[in-house]
Amino acid sequence: MSMVSESLLSTSMYNKPMVLKDKDAVAILLLRLLIMTPGTNRQHPEMGVDVRGRYQYASEDEVDELSDEIRLQIDTYLPNFNTSTVDCTVSDKVLKISINVDGTVFKFSSGNNLSDDEISLNSDI
Repeated sequence: MSMVSESLLSTSMYNKPMVLKDKDAVAILLLRLLIMTPGTNRQHPEMGVDVRGRYQYASEDEVDELSDEIRLQIDTYLPNFNTSTVDCTVSDKVLKISINVDGTVFKFSSGNNLSDDEISLNSDI
């Protein structure tokens, strides 16, 4: 994975802009793309998957469509990421998304009981 950094709209305790690097930066960029509602970015009105709105109550029938949409969004708006797989599953009304970027797997979940390696789709960023 190439060097990636992403600036946040917050500051550190030293009043310096907070910057995420490498895997943390990739995770926040993916999370933003997953929860962004299309139309939010006026320069890129098709940008965003809106998993909390459109796929909050997704069924197994919709996970292939969701995987394809996520893959397309990453290819379009994060073209520097070499995405090898996007896997989506629904179990007990919990949506789980696994995205492999350059050999690193990022896991997202809509559930409340997260494992240590999962990122919540329910929190605001």
